Amino acid sequence: MTTTAAIPARLLVAAFLALLLVALWSPAWGQDERRPRDAGFERFRVIVERNIFEPNRGPARGHRPAQEVRRDDPPPVETLALLGAVVYDSTVVAVFTGSRPDFRATVRPGDNLADMRVAEIRIGGVTFEGASGRLELPVGWHLRRVAGGEWQVASGPLPQQVRRREESRAVSASGSQPGRPAGVVESDTARRMRERREREESE
Repeated sequence: MTTTAAIPARLLVAAFLALLLVALWSPAWGQDERRPRDAGFERFRVIVERNIFEPNRGPARGHRPAQEVRRDDPPPVETLALLGAVVYDSTVVAVFTGSRPDFRATVRPGDNLADMRVAEIRIGGVTFEGASGRLELPVGWHLRRVAGGEWQVASGPLPQQVRRREESRAVSASGSQPGRPAGVVESDTARRMRERREREESE
């Protein structure tokens, strides 16, 4: 009787353990079925991003946007060149060219040009009077200044490429062709001399 009663008890224990294992396994299995297929890589993304297998790795750094390097355009430079001087109607007339349309002009003593007064004109040069004092400009030399600054005498004629670039810029900005200040009449002699000088510079 003892042997016959012990067999069902062992079967009951085995059945109970089997049910317990099934109960414990079923939630985990159901959870695996519901897990997205690509969730595996997301778990290990940090390994790829931080490269934890690299022995020389450093601390993680956040993304820093590239800093924009601001480069301000240089201030414009104005130029005024004395091409020559001629005698016309018993008066010496000076012929100029420059970076602005109103700098291409013929002037007489007492006229104003480039914010300066023409104090004296000689065959060899011109004397200006301005806020910074008197300036002596020989024929073939030129004045230059940074916008807002003072005129400075520069030796040598105005460089051809600079003159063309600055005159083109001035014409584009003003929307007009280079000309002379109002009320200034250019003589035929002065005009021919200016045109000859411009042809020589363009060659």
